[in-house]
Order: sequence, then C-alpha cells, then structure tokens
Amino acid sequence: MHHLLLTLALAFGGAAPAPAQEPPAEERAGEVLVESYKDALKTWKQDYRLAFGREEREALDRRHPAVAFLSRFEARGEAGDGKALLWATRLVDDARRSAAERKALKRRSYTRLVAEYGGRPWFREVLLAVDEDRTDLGWETAADLLSQVAERGVTSGLRAEALWRWGGLLIDTEDPPQRAAGLAIWERLFAEHPRTVQGARARAEYDLEKHLGIGSVARDFEATDLQGRTFHLSDYRGQVVVLDFWGFWCPTCRRALPHLVRLAERHADEPFAILGVNSDTDLESVRSQVKGQHVTWRNAFDGGPKGPLARAWRVRSFPSVYVLDHEGRIRARNVHGEALDRKVADLLAELDEKP
Repeated sequence: MHHLLLTLALAFGGAAPAPAQEPPAEERAGEVLVESYKDALKTWKQDYRLAFGREEREALDRRHPAVAFLSRFEARGEAGDGKALLWATRLVDDARRSAAERKALKRRSYTRLVAEYGGRPWFREVLLAVDEDRTDLGWETAADLLSQVAERGVTSGLRAEALWRWGGLLIDTEDPPQRAAGLAIWERLFAEHPRTVQGARARAEYDLEKHLGIGSVARDFEATDLQGRTFHLSDYRGQVVVLDFWGFWCPTCRRALPHLVRLAERHADEPFAILGVNSDTDLESVRSQVKGQHVTWRNAFDGGPKGPLARAWRVRSFPSVYVLDHEGRIRARNVHGEALDRKVADLLAELDEKP
C-alpha cells in the first residue's frame, strides 16, 4: 500500500504544524472510518505475507480492503470531509477501478482539495500526493495544481513547498524549455524563501540537477543487489540501460511491472539491461515478491523511498525512470509504456549502427 497512508495517519492525529483549531465535525466522524480501514488493511497484509504462490496473491489482490472502503471514503468526501477525499485518492490505486476511473477520481479530488481545503492544517499532504500522482494526473494537470498553491497558498510554507514540487515536476520532463522553466522556479524559491527547508533543498540540488539532465553522463554508483552481491552502474557500459526506481509499496510501480517483463523478454538477446532500484523496506518480502511477479532483472536494494541511491538521483516520486545509452549518457527520463519501448528501440538501433 502506498507509503502516504502512514503520513496521512499522522495527519489525522493533528501532527502537522498549523494554528490550533478544532477539526470540522465531518473530519472527526471520518476518523472512525479511517481506523476501520487501517484494521482491515493490517489483517489483509498479514494474509498476503502468508499467501502461497501467485494465484493466492492474485485472489487476495481482488479482495483488497480498498475495494470495499473506497465508496465510503468517496461518500464522506462528497459530504465535506476533505481528509476522506484525500484518502480516496490513495485507496483508488488498490480498488480495482479501471485506469480511466482511477485518473478521473484523482483529477476531480485534487482539483477540489486545492480549491476548497487550502487552509486546513493537513493540506501540505495534498501537495505531496499531487506530486507523487503526476503519472495519473498528467504533468500539465499536476503542474497547474501546484502552481495555484505556489501563487495563492495561505502560508509562506505552503507556497515554498508548492514551488519546490512545481519546479521539480517541470525539471523531470524531457522538454528542454520546461526543464529550464523548472530551474527558474527553483531560483525563485531560494530567492523568495531562503530560510525554508525547501529553499535550502532547491539550492543544494540545483547544481546536482544539471548532472542529471538529458545528455549528461550518469554518475556511477555502487550498490548491493537482492542476493547480496555488489555491482556498479558502470558495469553495464556498452548496453542500453533502463534504470528504474520503484517499489512494491507503489501501486503505479506494480502496474508497470508486466510491461517491463515484456520489454526484458523482447530484448533478451540484445545489449540491453533493466536495473531496478527497489525502495521497499523489507528485503525478505521483496525477494519473495520478485519471484511471483517474474522480475528477472537485477535490483539494488535501497532500503526505503529515501534511500541513498534515491537521494543521490533526486528521486521525489515513484516510479522514476532513466534511460541510458551505451556510453552511460542519460537519453530520457520518466518515459513509460510505449514511449519507453520506442526510446529503447531507438538507442539499440543507434548502437547497432556503430562500426
């Protein structure tokens, strides 16, 4: 389940910094529903860990508690419970809805959250969620929502957070003008909010980002794979490499796995490799799940979403994908599906033409 559930659970406890105020009645009533869901999810996770084989796990996936609870959270959101609306954006990833339904719910919910709940003490979590759901929202929609808060957020802290995520979102695109616009937003951030965490982070990563741009030679790293063996990114020079920062906790990452399996099979006899950087926290669980999901490519274990490799590569959302050519240059970022297929095929064709 998405790691934001933990953060949202803290928000329900009032841990987010904000002026002391009594939560609305709708939100207080929604706490009961959240506790019920958390209990059901805990039981489901225990059953999933004990499940034997792929068929048992697939059956459990169909009975994920989000399937039964999502409509209840949606109803509470419609009744004015903003936190329930935010929870609904998380549950829909596991609720067996179609891709079109999932994306529509997220666009509808985030648009309303930004328009109506910007003054609530937990609203910072909306910015994190919008950033992490950029794939389902589409970067233009996500950028528009973040820009609204950057310009009109009710506190300087929210405006700084929105500038940080808005700039990073644009930087992560392949389009040079958008990347330049993202760097300009970061310049604005550390100029207008120099004493904030976000301003300091943008200043620290501004130069690093220039080493992660399209055409840059990727920095080498040393990592340990799931079998405990050490390797380096540079070991794969001479091959086209898809470097995928992902985790089983991330629903979007899980949905991408079948496509990556097909991509690996299609180019099995060519100078091509997928390298995963797994961001789960339980190594034994990862070892078990990769077998059931037919993940045959090498994976580094980073120990969590904020592991050392994720930090070094400025990963803020999952999955984050880099495509490297045979010389180790970054040729694409955050391409998925058919766009990823085309980029890999193009780079392999380039390599084949080399004398």
